[in-house]
Amino acid sequence: MKNPLTVISAIACICSASAIYAKSTTIYDGCVFCGGSALVIDDDPVVIEPGSDCIFCGGSSSSGGSSSGSWNSGTDWSKATSKTTYIVGASGEYAGLATITTGKKSKSGKVSVKIAFKMVTGKKATASKTSFIPDDDGTIVAKWSSVKNIGAVEMMLTPDGEVSGTAGAYEFSDEYENGDDDDGAFVHGEHTFSVDSGDYEMPSEQYDILSETVPMDVTIVTSNKKSWDCGKAPSIKYKKVKEDGETWYELVGFDDENKTNYSGLKLKYNSKKGTFSGSFKVYASNEGSIEKGKPKLKKYSFSVSGRISGSTGTGVATCKKLKASWEVTID
Repeated sequence: MKNPLTVISAIACICSASAIYAKSTTIYDGCVFCGGSALVIDDDPVVIEPGSDCIFCGGSSSSGGSSSGSWNSGTDWSKATSKTTYIVGASGEYAGLATITTGKKSKSGKVSVKIAFKMVTGKKATASKTSFIPDDDGTIVAKWSSVKNIGAVEMMLTPDGEVSGTAGAYEFSDEYENGDDDDGAFVHGEHTFSVDSGDYEMPSEQYDILSETVPMDVTIVTSNKKSWDCGKAPSIKYKKVKEDGETWYELVGFDDENKTNYSGLKLKYNSKKGTFSGSFKVYASNEGSIEKGKPKLKKYSFSVSGRISGSTGTGVATCKKLKASWEVTID
């Protein structure tokens, strides 16, 4: 964009169309060939389209402001954006997260919107990329009649990133609680992490989950740092033992008092959102289904997500391979 030139008198678009303004007018160059596209008359942005006889731009404007002059703060959707917000239930309880992604505003004035849902139940859902036209204030009202695992979605997104609306039986919310005491400041120190696997049964009868590797009362040290200290993880494996002419296999890795994080639990904390995420592994063995030979171990990875609310943390641990979704608590 070239330096603005102030003119008091008649202004004519270089293409063909001309108009007379009796006010102070600043011209901003748009199309590099026809020269004119946007005018600011007494500080009021006005978009002027070149004539159709401009063979290069074909009568379209390529720069300047919005005719509404509403982009004083927030985004004008000229760039792709991403925002993660909460999904809450009827009583305001944490139900999951929604990541809202918007594309760059197109020449036709449309903005693409996509929403990725990650629910506390372990279910995921996606409101497919769809284009919407922002209103005069730049606010986008996005609607989907049906989203799998969610239902109908209607969301309002402002240029400043404020989100409201409904997603099935849930609501979008920017509010969160990350307090652990009366004044709302999360208490850092020692806490315990536990997973409730319920009455889960392995899909294969030949393998049984090693209960020691399901995280129960795992000590974690929380701090102001992003990553929480969950302790060191041992190497769990079967070791061949020979004694008095006999050979057998022992499961080792549970006898080191300095390495008691048997599941290899890892956690990260987002203090801004009051959420935590991470992963762990559970082991399964076929020792109970074989008579001889070396038993085999299988490892299954779980992903963890949740939030801090009041005096506890709640969330969910999910594993695709096991089709398992287990509740998580931090006390």
